[in-house]
Amino acid sequence: RSKVDKLVEQQAKLNDTLRDKEQQVSKDLEEIEQVFRRISQLQDKLNALHEQLQSVHVYDEHIAQTEQLLITLNSQVQQAAEESKLLVAQTTAHYQAKQNQLPSDIAQEFTALELLAERVQVTMETKEKDFKRAKTVRTEYVDGVDEVQRWLLQAEVQVQERSLTPTQMKELLQRINHEITAIYERFTLVKTNGQLIIENCRNSEEKTLVQTTIDQLAASLAQVRGWLDEKKQAVGDSLDAWTRFMNLYQIVMSWASEKRNFIDQTIELRTLPEARNKLNDYVTAVKSIKPIVKHLSEMDKENWLGKQESQIAGFERDQKSHSKHKLEERQMELRAK
Repeated sequence: RSKVDKLVEQQAKLNDTLRDKEQQVSKDLEEIEQVFRRISQLQDKLNALHEQLQSVHVYDEHIAQTEQLLITLNSQVQQAAEESKLLVAQTTAHYQAKQNQLPSDIAQEFTALELLAERVQVTMETKEKDFKRAKTVRTEYVDGVDEVQRWLLQAEVQVQERSLTPTQMKELLQRINHEITAIYERFTLVKTNGQLIIENCRNSEEKTLVQTTIDQLAASLAQVRGWLDEKKQAVGDSLDAWTRFMNLYQIVMSWASEKRNFIDQTIELRTLPEARNKLNDYVTAVKSIKPIVKHLSEMDKENWLGKQESQIAGFERDQKSHSKHKLEERQMELRAK
């Protein structure tokens, strides 16, 4: 009987041990299944985020919305990556605490999860860089178009200005010609950025608008450059005309000053020969008016005469009348003697 009791007791202990083992195995299996479920959830989350990232169009015209979407996705990607790291760390620590090795199938899944999280993070970084580049392209394009259009408007007004002297216009043209080099460089950047927008955006209307804007700017710049060339030629001719006018003006004014002094001289004639000599001087002075009139005519052709011509012409008439009157008076005085 003692042997039977002993066997029964051993059987009971064995049953208890088996039950404990069964419970432990069930618990271990449940833990493993929980880990796998959590891995699967994180993989699904990361894959979904990856798909969302790939669907983001960085050249979309709604920049603010795209930027906000990327901020939200980045937060979700970082959270999923942290959750993945935490799961790996906690699970590894759990098995180490029990002095057990991490199951190989879990280790393989963890490796795959870490690689997936890394891939999604790289995609996130790439998408952010692409968006930053696209945003810069759009911003530089808009700013460039505004700058070129403002310059064109200002240049068109200045080039058509008609109140400037040739010298002032020459200085203006030199400044505009200097500016247009920088504007063409800016326009080149506008074309480059515009082409990137056309190639990458999905809105056909925007593609057409960008291309039309570039074509219009190119035509306007070519027109201003044509105006500059025409104005340069016109200013060159005007400066030549102005130089000729000023030379003639100096001749006329010098003559007028000389003759003014001449007719203002007091006439003192004592003999008839002196009177004749003085008369010859006045006749010569009157004859000298002829080339001056020719100069005035040339000045008038240059269209620079204005008030000077009227003043000088009036002076000529006064001189002729004054000279003739004074000579007649002196001749009468001499005859009376």
